[in-house]
Amino acid sequence: MEGVLLRVLEDTLGKYLQGLNKENLKIGVWKGEVNLKNIELRQDALEELHLPVYVYRGHVSLISLNVPWTKLSSQPSIVKIKDIFLLALPIDTTEWKNEQYDIFAWKLKKKKIAKEDALQRRQFELEFGNSDEDKKKSDEKQGWVEKLVSKIISNVQITIENVHFRYEHIPTKIGSVPNIPNIKNVPYHPISFGFSLKSLTAYSTNAQWVKSFNDNSGYSHKLLNIEGFSVYGSSNSTSFVPLSMTEFEVAMSQSIGSVNTT
Repeated sequence: MEGVLLRVLEDTLGKYLQGLNKENLKIGVWKGEVNLKNIELRQDALEELHLPVYVYRGHVSLISLNVPWTKLSSQPSIVKIKDIFLLALPIDTTEWKNEQYDIFAWKLKKKKIAKEDALQRRQFELEFGNSDEDKKKSDEKQGWVEKLVSKIISNVQITIENVHFRYEHIPTKIGSVPNIPNIKNVPYHPISFGFSLKSLTAYSTNAQWVKSFNDNSGYSHKLLNIEGFSVYGSSNSTSFVPLSMTEFEVAMSQSIGSVNTT
């Protein structure tokens, strides 16, 4: 199970986090305690949205995962994520040539094909990869693992605090407004929109919605609490681009849930 979790975390977190230390992650998984602090988001973290945008600045203060390996059948796994701040800007395509558009489209297509190939290989292995006896043993083992995974998922406790995703539309046409390399020295007011979330918690309950461990594989109750969710947009906002990382974190945090998000 530890190996499965490690692969899932490496594949999932590796797509979004910059400079993920896989050795530390491995040690944390085997101990049952993963703590990633002050991590930057990759510039291509939003690629799967298939939009011409990139992450100009992204930061996560804490990703914590606690897995009680010896008591999975009686204790919940706990996930905590704190301070997810992301500022996205448009990809400058004003000077793109035809081949650059082709490269952008090819990258998206390549990712789609890779996903389809992985699913097909998995399906082939399940159907033809083993003898009947091996397949039976594999099915029995997979059935046990699936039941355990199902129990873990149905009892996982999730806490997310302080989320702020922001997009600024920065025109880059030379002669009208400053381009990105010079933007830090020239104040201006871009179009911006985004959303923020103060907190989200999710945990298992009994039929009376009291927090409890779910030992029934047939069904489960989940209670989801969302606090301070807001969406905003402005055509005359103050840009967050010129800010230092510390100033950026403060500005993103202070404007969570604000009625007048700049």
